[in-house]
Amino acid sequence: MTSRDRIGIAVSLAFAALVIACQGDPQGPDFTPVPGVTGKLAYVYSGSTRSELRVLDLQTGGTRTIYTPSSGELLTSIAWHPDGHSLVMTTGSLGPGLFRLRKLNEDGTGLTPVFDADGAEFSAAYSPQGSLAYCAQLSVTDPNDPVVAGLFVDGALVWQGVCHGGGHPSWFPDGSAVALIGNCGVVFGGLCRVDVTPKTATPILAAPSSGVFTGGTAVSPQGDVIAVDAADQNGSAVWLIQADGSGTTMLPNGYDAQWSPDGSRILFVRGARLHVREMGTGAVTKIADTEMSTIAWYP
Repeated sequence: MTSRDRIGIAVSLAFAALVIACQGDPQGPDFTPVPGVTGKLAYVYSGSTRSELRVLDLQTGGTRTIYTPSSGELLTSIAWHPDGHSLVMTTGSLGPGLFRLRKLNEDGTGLTPVFDADGAEFSAAYSPQGSLAYCAQLSVTDPNDPVVAGLFVDGALVWQGVCHGGGHPSWFPDGSAVALIGNCGVVFGGLCRVDVTPKTATPILAAPSSGVFTGGTAVSPQGDVIAVDAADQNGSAVWLIQADGSGTTMLPNGYDAQWSPDGSRILFVRGARLHVREMGTGAVTKIADTEMSTIAWYP
């Protein structure tokens, strides 16, 4: 892995940490239930004095804190297990090898490392079948390249390359492949498809010429559209990209999109508040007027 790659990863993690850190003080949610938006939402709140991992009940608006990091500890990604009883989060501090995946039960108990490798792990996603994909930089014994970076699935290297923006992989619904932002093929920092079997990486779409893909991806339940976080001089946006790279729709001033099970809605963060977009009409509704950054929806 080149020094450029290492610098790119460090900058990406710093950007993710900055997005999370630039939030205000805690406040009670001003909640508006939306028909069809059910289940629970895990989200990261980071205030001026502390960070918290919280869970929001999308039917009632009730909120509970399940994890409070130590001083200086950052939370940069979260992902629900398919059974909805636990989640995986990325925690750590800025610096090489300091971000790790940790599992946490829904009630806030059972905090444990997911793997015990020497290196940094970040940005995990569960497939519907329960496989865990994540981006990592792991130390190996090769003296010519002592760090291997890429996409791992259940602890095994699937694709060697650089995940940008922390990677934020997202599974295709059949569990055969993962979408991520990386340096696959001729695409540097573009949208990629990584197939688990055979282990191949295919470019889908290059990064926008006037901006960057910032890392977050979310494949629709039908597997035909991928929501991708992007940013340019006008701010953040969610790009809705056809899985073959053709056709894009932009959802401005938003990030961290999450699909409903039927693909008819997208939850996303806009202005550090939770919103929902109806895909059929394009109507956008604010659901919760409470500070949040990284989110994970379990419908």
